[in-house]
Amino acid sequence: MELKDRVINMTVGIKRHRVWKLFLKLMVVIVFYEALIMALFTAFSIPDGWKLFIDPLLLAMMIAPAIYRIIIKPMRNTLDERAHIETTLRENEQKLKTILENTNSFIYTVSSDYRFEFLNSQWLKKIGYNPIEKGQFCYEAIAGIDHPCPDCNNAHVFAGEKLKFEKTTADGTTFDIYNVPLYHSDGRVSKLSIGHDVTERKQMQERLREKEKFLKDVFEAITHPIYVINPADYSLVVYNEVARRCYDYTDVEMQNITCYATTHHASAPCHDKNHPCPIEIIKKTKQPAHVEHIHYDHNGKPRRFDVYAYPIFDENQNIKQVIEYSLDITERKKMEEQLQNSEKRFRELAELLPQTICETDRQGNILFANRHAFDIFGYSPQDLDRNLNILQFVTPADGVRAGKNLTKLLAGEQLEGVEYTAIRKDGSTFPIIAYGDPIIAQDKVVGARAIIVDVTNLKYLEEQLRQSQKLEGIGQLAGGIAHDFNNILTAINGYAELTLMRLDAEKDKHIVNNIKQVLKSGQKAANLVRQLLAFSRKQIIQPQILDVNNVIFDLYKMLRRIIGEDIQIKMVLHDEVASIKADPAQMEQVIINLVVNARDAINQKTDRASEKKIIVETQEVVLDEEYTSTHIGSNVGTHILISIRDNGAGMDETTLRRIFEPFFTTKEVGQGTGLGLSTVYGIVKQNQGSISVDSTLGKGTTFRIYWPALRREAELGEKGKPGKEEVPGGHEAILFAEDDDAVRTISVNELRLRGYQVYEACNGMQALALATNNKLQFDLLITDMVMPEMNGEELSRELKRLFPKIKILFSSGYVDSPILRHAAPGEETNFIAKPYSLTTLAGKVRNVLDTNQAEAILVPE
Repeated sequence: MELKDRVINMTVGIKRHRVWKLFLKLMVVIVFYEALIMALFTAFSIPDGWKLFIDPLLLAMMIAPAIYRIIIKPMRNTLDERAHIETTLRENEQKLKTILENTNSFIYTVSSDYRFEFLNSQWLKKIGYNPIEKGQFCYEAIAGIDHPCPDCNNAHVFAGEKLKFEKTTADGTTFDIYNVPLYHSDGRVSKLSIGHDVTERKQMQERLREKEKFLKDVFEAITHPIYVINPADYSLVVYNEVARRCYDYTDVEMQNITCYATTHHASAPCHDKNHPCPIEIIKKTKQPAHVEHIHYDHNGKPRRFDVYAYPIFDENQNIKQVIEYSLDITERKKMEEQLQNSEKRFRELAELLPQTICETDRQGNILFANRHAFDIFGYSPQDLDRNLNILQFVTPADGVRAGKNLTKLLAGEQLEGVEYTAIRKDGSTFPIIAYGDPIIAQDKVVGARAIIVDVTNLKYLEEQLRQSQKLEGIGQLAGGIAHDFNNILTAINGYAELTLMRLDAEKDKHIVNNIKQVLKSGQKAANLVRQLLAFSRKQIIQPQILDVNNVIFDLYKMLRRIIGEDIQIKMVLHDEVASIKADPAQMEQVIINLVVNARDAINQKTDRASEKKIIVETQEVVLDEEYTSTHIGSNVGTHILISIRDNGAGMDETTLRRIFEPFFTTKEVGQGTGLGLSTVYGIVKQNQGSISVDSTLGKGTTFRIYWPALRREAELGEKGKPGKEEVPGGHEAILFAEDDDAVRTISVNELRLRGYQVYEACNGMQALALATNNKLQFDLLITDMVMPEMNGEELSRELKRLFPKIKILFSSGYVDSPILRHAAPGEETNFIAKPYSLTTLAGKVRNVLDTNQAEAILVPE
């Protein structure tokens, strides 16, 4: 609109100037006609009475045309032109708006006071921010803060700089953003930002880099001299390291030399009919060439080579480049015996490769195959004598396609990375990728050469990734269920505990017993939820003093259900073993994983129930320096040995070396994640323990875990504390934030009964409002970690700013927070897990309030 007003004002100014000139002309005309009328009245002696009537009439008749021509018509033209200009400007504005709204780029402008002036619709589609209104501050809309961003580049743009930077959004979309100054007629400067989606280009660049790296790796992996030659001037475009070493040139020398200078020390291409140039042959025939050449090394020593040359064509079927690779056949030409030795060396080299290599005749019959081919396809070398055909290596469904590709190879084409489903001699199938080249002898294709790569592991990893994602989703669901269930259990156990405290043990004996059963069932439910959280990996690690025998004994019923009725499980739990310090959930996870692993090994070996046995044993042992010197990772001292022994299928040495590697498994695809034993290893190592394995193929496996034992005095010191010591109350001010009404009500009432000043809030926003609006001073914040609108972390962060000395106690039955996730092992954290008892809550509150630390938890910014 500003541009339109300037155009109209300028136009009107021009018209006003013209009207002024016309007005002066009109005045001259009026004076002229008035003088003429006076002369007529005088000449014809017209009475004065008629003059009053005739004078204005004649004057009007004479000057009316002049008034129309001089004033009315120009003014009407002026108005018409102004209307036309306005219409044109509106149309241009609409066109510009349509262009800006429909462009594939997002465009916006920001004024020098950091307010949005214009945003096109692509802003929301491309960037994904919440709707932004014109006039809104950019730092409020984008960063959610009340002041310009510290690293803001607007000031540079307002100063006249043009900036370009790259931004990647949370969903992985990448933009090139151009910031330029936009100057206004009134002297203002705005920032014009234009963002182009370059995600596809970046992805293409990355794919191109990966492809180039792959081709380079393949090129360098070839064990013979290979070159890419420009046929126009015979210069070397690309060569592999083997070629450079073969002729003993430096990289600088190889980059400025021709193929004939490299191999022949000549000043011109080969032209002898007995020594033809393969490039010249390709130029004439446009077909691959095979010749024998004598090459010379850097010292001039001659060697004979078989040179294979392949043309590379452009889109117009013109020869663009030529690929040459050479086979040294010097020894073959010396004598027949050395030819056989050369073939032997070639075969040995092929045997070392981890891929299948085979060569066929023109009918596809296999003439040569390396050992790896026999290993993965299940054939024997004797099968080659029975006309084994390469098409037998693929399933019938892929047979037609494989036959067509073999025909292409025999026509001189190459085969690059074609996927097939291969079939073994026993009928089992597996995925492969095949590469092929024609075999040329005396300028004729006499067969085909194929490199076959088994991609079973690659396919398995893809399936493993999908399985891991599915397990992660199940874990999220399990954690969410546990969170809600823990709130329910907190209320159930809390009210049961409160009721029990109000009853007379003798008078209400039956009711007391019933309430105790409720509490006992609630505790069992809490243990079940803890196992659910262990599966989802959302539990807080809370080391406790544990009796290993009790842990294993409590797991017996669960293990019995897991392994099945046909497997015998025997517990050999020795008395007088010291306690350990460990997280109960982690300890249960270790035992369950090892028992399940033993179950699978047993079922793999036999179906006879009488032969299926698992033995779980505990005992106290002392590891000395002699033992630790031969067992890396173990420590000297007293340990609790937990051994789990089975009589299953056992493992060989190769498997034993890899069993703790993540994602390694000996089970069939879909039967295991490969994470069980790696998880056990991590838990044991995290607790300064060690683990060893003994296994014999076909006879069974024994896992031995050495967990550090607590010193007797430390164990007694912690166990000796009175379990039912009365927890003192207090008078401190507490802010209690909890979105579950039942949990909040019973917890707040309990704390108030103990003398605390408790203020309650049903969510984080209400708690923050209570703290800011009423100007209350709080000593402690008790907050649930997961709440709507504002979670516990956010609330604690805000209250830390208001009350730097306030202490924080987090509570949840499901935790996925950096505050607790990144806590060091064994580090005390002000956290109480749901479900909790009222006594536990009171004790934790008193403990947190009495701590000497100014801040119990550092709240991250």
